[in-house]
Amino acid sequence: MKRSSSHIQTGRLWLRQIDETDAEYIVKTRSDESVYQYFFDPKKLSLEEHMEWYMNMYISSDDRIDWVAIDDEDGTFIGVYGIKGMDSNEIEVSYITSSEKAHKGYATEAVNAIIGWCRAHFDVNAFFVRIHKDNEGSIRFARSIGFKEIEREGSFLRMILEDLNVSSE
Repeated sequence: MKRSSSHIQTGRLWLRQIDETDAEYIVKTRSDESVYQYFFDPKKLSLEEHMEWYMNMYISSDDRIDWVAIDDEDGTFIGVYGIKGMDSNEIEVSYITSSEKAHKGYATEAVNAIIGWCRAHFDVNAFFVRIHKDNEGSIRFARSIGFKEIEREGSFLRMILEDLNVSSE
């Protein structure tokens, strides 16, 4: 399925596909050491690096969608949530919530909405996440919405969600 301009509305959030205007917020969130320490390439992200990725990789990719989540009430930036592997029946889910908005249920709302959107648009057998083994908060979050650890890939856990009856509300 070719990526198109997609958006998702939830009770509190507006998720829309990222664009160039989101660079400042994405870089700020992605450059927080408490966030990037758990990435495959754990380093602070520059605006130039983000824009190079966006222009040279993201725009030409038909295999992923990244959404920026905006608080529907006050328009503030919540985080970035995405999927990758749209050409397979196992889709990888990613999530980054800004530290100012963490622990308020936004990630649960966004990820469940994205899973519901994927179920409506793709033939999906399972969803998976890859989480650094030391990222206890993210592991707890993934477990809370039904992901189960299936294997280790170096310093990362691969967790899978096979029960596709997760609420998308």
